[in-house]
Amino acid sequence: MKKQYLKTFLSFFGCVFIMLGIIMLADTSPTPTFAQDDEREYKGLRACSECHSNIARTHANTAHSRTLQDVGRNKDLILANFNDSANIPYIVFPDNPEPRRLTPDDIKYTLGAGNYVQRYLYEVGRNDLQLLPVEWNTVTNSWGTFSLDETGDWLSDAYDFGANCAYCHTSGFDTDRLRWQDNGVQCESCHGLGSEHIRLADRAGRNPSDRELTRIKEAIHFGTDAQVCGQCHSQGESPENHPFPINYTAGNTLISEETFSLVANDDSAYWWGTNNAKRTNMQYNEWAISGHAEANVTCATCHYPHTDSEQPHLLTQAPYSLCASCHNNTPLEDETLVKAPPNIEMYEGITVVNEVVGIPSAHFSATNNAPDCLTCHMPDMPVEGFTRPSHTFEVIMPEVALNVPEITDGCTQCHQEQASSEAIQILMNDIQAHTQARLDAIGAQINNTTPAWVITALDFVTNDGSLGVHNYTYTDALLDAIETALGMSQPQS
Repeated sequence: MKKQYLKTFLSFFGCVFIMLGIIMLADTSPTPTFAQDDEREYKGLRACSECHSNIARTHANTAHSRTLQDVGRNKDLILANFNDSANIPYIVFPDNPEPRRLTPDDIKYTLGAGNYVQRYLYEVGRNDLQLLPVEWNTVTNSWGTFSLDETGDWLSDAYDFGANCAYCHTSGFDTDRLRWQDNGVQCESCHGLGSEHIRLADRAGRNPSDRELTRIKEAIHFGTDAQVCGQCHSQGESPENHPFPINYTAGNTLISEETFSLVANDDSAYWWGTNNAKRTNMQYNEWAISGHAEANVTCATCHYPHTDSEQPHLLTQAPYSLCASCHNNTPLEDETLVKAPPNIEMYEGITVVNEVVGIPSAHFSATNNAPDCLTCHMPDMPVEGFTRPSHTFEVIMPEVALNVPEITDGCTQCHQEQASSEAIQILMNDIQAHTQARLDAIGAQINNTTPAWVITALDFVTNDGSLGVHNYTYTDALLDAIETALGMSQPQS
């Protein structure tokens, strides 16, 4: 009997040890972690800088980092000119009913990197900051009025920094208390809360294994999602009626009923009648309705926040080269991706079939102020007293701009002396209708015996998408050659 009990006892504990071993093995297997988990905490710029010092040093000089600067100890960060006393604005401050000149000592923080304007914060009381009703225009080097309230009362709720602006100008923002931990847009604003990433890195030490390195990387968001940029580069509203997303962390979903909704695309307070934004920081709104969004070409495709180059707007390379890197006739290695139109070959007149020598477009051949991709597809739009490049990437056609007097269409901005907007639109319509008719007629003649070069040339003209507008002379020559090869009569031009 004792032996039977002993067998049962040993068998029971044997099973227990086996189960413990299975649990231990399961616990050591790699498990994906995500920066947006609720348990994670904000660690701050200093903690990130301990390992990523080079990136932090470069980032400190960017507009993102300088979007909020404490000038208590360094008034040189204020760009406004206080030497010209005759033009310094007068303001009524809370401690005195009589207006007096603004002084640098009145300014607690600068707001914005100063690419267009620099605005200023006044400390009414502890943790109580109001935007001052004036701004320094860095383009014209002059003072201007900054108005957010029809009453002109800069001590009203409309000028409350914490409730209206702080989320996008700070990092580690507490949406309940309207307080923050770091000035400016720092690491975790884009990469998510860093506590788990740091914990895993500290535990792995100086020589992490491949598995540890994978888990360390998985514990932080790479920040390449367009939503990361959209949390600030957009106009919309949270369920709590704040103009920023209350419950968003990098890696989560930005646009949802619980987090944030964009302003309606037909809201005339935010959009011009040309379908372009008329307010600041609406790049995400515009991008969201663009062909780039459909093709998953995100902000990070063109912009690299950590760049130390001199390219404007943190672009990864010069603008024209950047467009050309995608909009070319080279086949994609990854066929699952969306192929961009071969616009560069068409625009520059690069030969694509031996039967037709390429002909550069008149625009590309121009020597004085020659237009390029940005001229037509990213026009500078009037935005609250300044101009900023549109991110819909659509050309503003003359017929669209006719009823919007504030906007100049993409053609008339250069050709106003040659023809009226109406005449240019008629010409554009004729070119595109004529080209489409020829493409339709040619398409009806294509069969299994059609020469390969004809198919190549036909696809090139079709995929360019402009129906002759990018380069009518080259388009016409290609279609002429195709029609001759197929024995078709050529329509009168």
